[in-house]
Amino acid sequence: MKVKEIMTKFKSWPLCAQMITIIIPIFTILVIISIYLFGPSFSFVDHHMSTLGTQSANPNGYLFFDIACIITGILLYPFFYGLKHWATEDKVLNYILYLIIGIGFIASFGIIMQAIFRGDFGYLHFIFSAVHWVADFVFLAIAPIPLLRHRKFYRRNIIVCIIATVFNFIYVISIGAYPWIEWITAVLSLVFAVLIGVNMVKEEIPPSF
Repeated sequence: MKVKEIMTKFKSWPLCAQMITIIIPIFTILVIISIYLFGPSFSFVDHHMSTLGTQSANPNGYLFFDIACIITGILLYPFFYGLKHWATEDKVLNYILYLIIGIGFIASFGIIMQAIFRGDFGYLHFIFSAVHWVADFVFLAIAPIPLLRHRKFYRRNIIVCIIATVFNFIYVISIGAYPWIEWITAVLSLVFAVLIGVNMVKEEIPPSF
């Protein structure tokens, strides 16, 4: 398939699918580079995600992780905005949908700010990290309410959402005591976002603009 044809097809996708398609490779590549520069001592069990973005802990690779978070946070704004296409004729459900979109914006803001105020900034980083993870938990917990009522939404996608919500809840109430739970939560949240994008493409939901 020619590049022009690929771009034409990409432009026909809904905004959620477009954004997550851009986010996944950028975030993955930059995080892998950051892990590589951290060195062999890095462990998903012992190190939080933010450790990769802390200059004192990862002097050679912290910028890659922080840039990954900033780019991801920025691109998640249009992703969450694109969820408006899951609106139905039920006004109450639509209010909830707009609520989760707003919560998604807050989660995105938290991602950006915790990267700007990396781990070296102490309590400021902790505050913005908490903003992100709490907002992410609320989003995952409430998202099924409006999405499941839409006739084109694939109900099997909610399985991933529920599992992500459970891990997120454990991470939040434990105040980040288990780094590996943070990693699993992040991965599952992105997988859920991917499933939403794929769902929208398969059901030929139009682009937002």
